Amino acid sequence: MNSLQQLFASNNKVIDIPMGEYEGPLTINHACIVNGNGATIWVKSGTALIVNSAKVTLNDLRIEITNDTDNTLAVKLKKDTLLKCVEVYGQEDIEGQHSNWAIPRMIDLGSFAPNKTNEFYRRMQVNSACRIINNVHGLEVIPLKLSTGTSDVLFKVSALMDGTILYGDIILETDYGINKRVYITGRSISGAVEVHETCVSNNAHITDSKSIEHPNNIQNNDKNNSKMVVKGQRISLDNKKTLFVAFQGEGDVGDIDPYAFMLDGNRKTRQDRDLVFFGNLQAKENGVYIDNKMGMQGVSICWKNIPDKVESVVVSFAIYEDETHSAKYFSAVRKPAAKIYIDDDVYDLPLVLGLERVVNILEVYRYKGGWKVKFIGAGYTSGLRKLCEEYGLDVMG
Repeated sequence: MNSLQQLFASNNKVIDIPMGEYEGPLTINHACIVNGNGATIWVKSGTALIVNSAKVTLNDLRIEITNDTDNTLAVKLKKDTLLKCVEVYGQEDIEGQHSNWAIPRMIDLGSFAPNKTNEFYRRMQVNSACRIINNVHGLEVIPLKLSTGTSDVLFKVSALMDGTILYGDIILETDYGINKRVYITGRSISGAVEVHETCVSNNAHITDSKSIEHPNNIQNNDKNNSKMVVKGQRISLDNKKTLFVAFQGEGDVGDIDPYAFMLDGNRKTRQDRDLVFFGNLQAKENGVYIDNKMGMQGVSICWKNIPDKVESVVVSFAIYEDETHSAKYFSAVRKPAAKIYIDDDVYDLPLVLGLERVVNILEVYRYKGGWKVKFIGAGYTSGLRKLCEEYGLDVMG
């Protein structure tokens, strides 16, 4: 974070933050225009961004508290701070006026009946009038405008095929430039109940659920008791030993191969062997290797065996291409997701992909003497060659 704070020590009137993630806190003490370029400033706890000067403009920036404490003060701003597309996870204080948002980071609708319309109500307390931008396919949100205060919002899931994972986000967009993002997830599973919650005048939620099969019948459909995670979420790996990650999906796109990039402090590979893939099945120290578990091919990581000069490991999956295989895209893959095993814990990361041929799933990285994992879930239309070059590898051909 020192380099980012030093960027503001120049007192320049316009400051461009390179796209990426930066550990806070950051303090701005002079008038300036800050172009965030989609960068994220995060802290585990406490305030991530403090603006002490008048006449500061913040553009295209994401502020995040990673310990999931909704009431934590994420930003402290002057009254005349101009905000454009600033996404904040946590509360904000504007010239002593503390916000009182009460919205979850993720709404898990759980398991619901396939091929039926399912309806859920969730309560949201908003600090300002805002518009809801719905980015979830198969979901209708009512209403799309919220007034200041508490509202019960209807999430109406369309009839989805059995086994479909509902995943995406909604954005609460305010007039004064601060946005909030809420991830929505759920699963249609044969044997689950058909849900029709009713919002009544006393704000209680009544569930009118018709059982299609006995609820116990759905247990085998989720036999791993997995937990849903979202893009950007981090998990500490303290007291954990190994991680295995695999790609899941349906569709005829040929082989989808795993790749693991072992990166130094400059986010570059040190040598060709720092790329682990089907042509180099394991790193020399055996800390990263191609593995098969539960009938899935993926990457296993044992961080105690990773050499000191490696700061992080990025795991990707790419659609195989050569002169006999025409280019295909992840848009042809139905229900794309990543399955992650951390010792005995199992996690699902749903993916929203289109015209990409490679996707970064997660990054395991050093943090204060230990290790953490960050879920990425971001695809790249430029393909594997460009990704390899970004991480310092020369690709022949």
